[in-house]
Amino acid sequence: MKEPLFTADRSEAAFLRNWLAHDIDRAVISVDARIYQVRDARREFFALAQIRGKIARVRDDLIKLVASAMLDDVLPLRPEPIRARPEPHPVTRDSARRALFHACHAVLGAPFTALEREVNRRAFSIGRFVAAGAVAESEAETFLSTAAVQAGLTPAAASRTVRRAIADAIKRFGAPHGG
Repeated sequence: MKEPLFTADRSEAAFLRNWLAHDIDRAVISVDARIYQVRDARREFFALAQIRGKIARVRDDLIKLVASAMLDDVLPLRPEPIRARPEPHPVTRDSARRALFHACHAVLGAPFTALEREVNRRAFSIGRFVAAGAVAESEAETFLSTAAVQAGLTPAAASRTVRRAIADAIKRFGAPHGG
């Protein structure tokens, strides 16, 4: 049996236990005090950060206010001139036929899954030219329907889609002017 390194009677052991407990209690109290100090410092830090943010916003507002006051002194207030809308480009028969040609090519190149939507979109855009009187309605319907049938739509669906889209465009942009 090994002999213990430190031998003490009961009173010495009690003294050591009490002494260690007292030191541990003092250490815990000092750690708790540090924690509270850190918490308080952290609260103060966040409060200062909030105050700094408010100060920055107030500073920015003051800078804007002073700048606008200085500009008011330098530049007298004048109302903005009312600008007229620019005149739209005149629609010519050549530009309308070019647009019809490009619309037919776009319909022919459209994927089958989006074919009806593309036909509707292109017919509506050509309907603007029909409403302006640059292209005859029958001519636009014929070309677009033929392109849609060649791309894969049935003749009935192609004709219905083109006719409806052109009619919607005419309703929206006005009746054809001669043509």
